[in-house]
Amino acid sequence: MCLNVFVGSQKKLPLIAWNKDDPKLYVRDAIVKHIPETARKQMASLYFYEIGSHMGCACGIGHGETWGEENEQRYRDSQLLYTYLSDAADNNQLELFCTWYEQSPDVYQVKPFNIEQLLGNEWDAEEDVILKLSIH
Repeated sequence: MCLNVFVGSQKKLPLIAWNKDDPKLYVRDAIVKHIPETARKQMASLYFYEIGSHMGCACGIGHGETWGEENEQRYRDSQLLYTYLSDAADNNQLELFCTWYEQSPDVYQVKPFNIEQLLGNEWDAEEDVILKLSIH
């Protein structure tokens, strides 16, 4: 099963279509039932979006030395995600949530997250945590 990454927003966000000829980051409306109800209840978002990568799912979100030859494409997707979230953060509250669906805790940990961390040497989506996004 694939990793699922969702962005929650107070405002509607633009969609980015999947392009099989140039696979990279895409954003589509989320099927809300795919986000565990316990997470949705903790999130302040009105709109939910599913984030995907060059792999056709969210499994390619994240980068670092451990990814070897694939790291360049992964880092490009992280840069695109950074740009997308930076643009979306203007006068907006954003939340990021990642899950494998294997289990859903009754309460999710909520953490602050500066999206500039996406541009660091290594980043991987943290599972079953609601990240409150900020940019400095």
